[in-house]
Amino acid sequence: QRIPPAIQQMIDNMKRRQADRERRDREDFGQIPRVLMVAEKPSVAKLIAEHLSGGRLRTRRGQSRANQIFEFIKYFEPAREKCKLMVTSVVGHIFGLDFEDNRCKDLADLFWARTEKKVEDTSKKLR
Repeated sequence: QRIPPAIQQMIDNMKRRQADRERRDREDFGQIPRVLMVAEKPSVAKLIAEHLSGGRLRTRRGQSRANQIFEFIKYFEPAREKCKLMVTSVVGHIFGLDFEDNRCKDLADLFWARTEKKVEDTSKKLR
């Protein structure tokens, strides 16, 4: 099936912008050391990135729809040079603990009961 010319032009423009963006990224960030900062939650990552960058940052989506990656270039004292700082976060509880035997006659027995690690349902949704 043939793609209408207007749609094809939009696709070509989008591909060209993406290639330009990737080229700029390689030029800007090619030889600069990278620093990864991981915050406890997305709102904290955003606040840290905004504060450290002075509001001059680029935002891009991460692997999960819940997490964003905030990028900026700044002098980083521990490295004693300009670095590309990337701030992101974790979300939710990845694993939870559950008792292997859900039936217990005496609550005191739970202190010695065997546990098993389970992937939390909220973590499964983030993929």
